Amino acid sequence: LTPELFPEQHDRMIFEAWRYQAANGGATDPVGVLERLRDLGRLDAAGGQAYVLGLVDELASAANFGAHVDRLLDERARQRLAG
Repeated sequence: LTPELFPEQHDRMIFEAWRYQAANGGATDPVGVLERLRDLGRLDAAGGQAYVLGLVDELASAANFGAHVDRLLDERARQRLAG
């Protein structure tokens, strides 16, 4: 996955915070991602705490995660076709 797959800037910010945490041995749970966004001063721009925590409910299972990735890839393909 790459940040460019996410059509919305706030979702890219969240993904980049998660990726940073994973690459640097930080917590990749919602609290760790929230802390990273807060440290960067980007929590509000990323949708706020409620939005980030709401993603946890949306992607709570591995099955939902795979479907979400598929939607992102489909959206990216449509964007490329549209030019």
